[in-house]
Amino acid sequence: MLRSARQNFGESRRTGAGRRDPSRSVMSQPVDRSATRTSPYSWLALIIAAGLVIRCALVPLYAHLTHDLFDETLWKTWMQAIHQHGVLNVFRTTDTNYVGLHWILWVLAWVYAPSGEAYSRTAPWLHTLVKIPSLIFDVILIWTVYEATLFIAARHDPERLRFIPPQRARRLALAAAAVIAFQPAVIYDSAVWAQSDAAISAAMLGAMLLVARGRIGAGYVAWTLGFLLKPQPVVVLPVLLLLTLRAGGWRGLVRAAVATVITGAVVVGPWLLHGDGRRILHVYHTLFFEDGLLLSGSAWNFWWLWPQHTTPLKDLAGADAFRTAGMLLSAASGAIGMLYCWRRPGLAPALV
Repeated sequence: MLRSARQNFGESRRTGAGRRDPSRSVMSQPVDRSATRTSPYSWLALIIAAGLVIRCALVPLYAHLTHDLFDETLWKTWMQAIHQHGVLNVFRTTDTNYVGLHWILWVLAWVYAPSGEAYSRTAPWLHTLVKIPSLIFDVILIWTVYEATLFIAARHDPERLRFIPPQRARRLALAAAAVIAFQPAVIYDSAVWAQSDAAISAAMLGAMLLVARGRIGAGYVAWTLGFLLKPQPVVVLPVLLLLTLRAGGWRGLVRAAVATVITGAVVVGPWLLHGDGRRILHVYHTLFFEDGLLLSGSAWNFWWLWPQHTTPLKDLAGADAFRTAGMLLSAASGAIGMLYCWRRPGLAPALV
């Protein structure tokens, strides 16, 4: 038996049986670095947090506009009317030219009421409170820009002609989000001016992104909410409809119409039942057809840099020349955009 054991031991030494394989050691095993790599959403959260820190530092400032006008003064006036007379009476007790915003102001008035402070222009808590929705809209816009850029860069769009590695696509998306987070005009618009332009920008971009992903109903919910907040999203509607037709055909257009009607009914329905339908129609009629200073119909005009009274165009064709020329340029750009999207379907051409 002893001889047999020695023979077996010798055999194991010759064959290497019983030795520990170096390739099986812990140190020699390949490390999955993807498990230790920081998530792109962690970087996105860091970008958002840094952007909010900058905005919070600027919140105490006031936007000193022409003729000492403050948009936040309007928000405070409408909040006070909502607090005193109820949100359903806002169209009867004020000369407001907003619609969906009043639901947000209703919530702010409810939050502000326990403080017992007056609705004054200089009340610190009120000054801060009216800017909180704008900061939230900025966060939504930053996140939407990240998702849209990732959607395009990661070759989800069939029009991409070359492949972009996922890691590089995420970096591009983070770079795009950082541009919005730290863009001075975006920061000023929300943190100082207390405007809600980030909301409608997110609604327009989010609507096109959702439709491109095939989520047509959700896309038109986003678009309708943006339009009811401020009517500027109407400018992307032709391209959005074309995207919808490509993504879902005629059934997609029906789903879009249903989503729009339901969302509009939820937001505007209480006022319609209250008997304020005519007042709401008057708001939109004024914005689109009467007052050219409230809706930027002249956004395309290069002469917008000069005062209207010094522009030769006004003397040549009258005061309505600005509106007419602006609308024509907008219609022409929309037609070119639709033609381009028809020939090159996808989200990237739609954004171009």
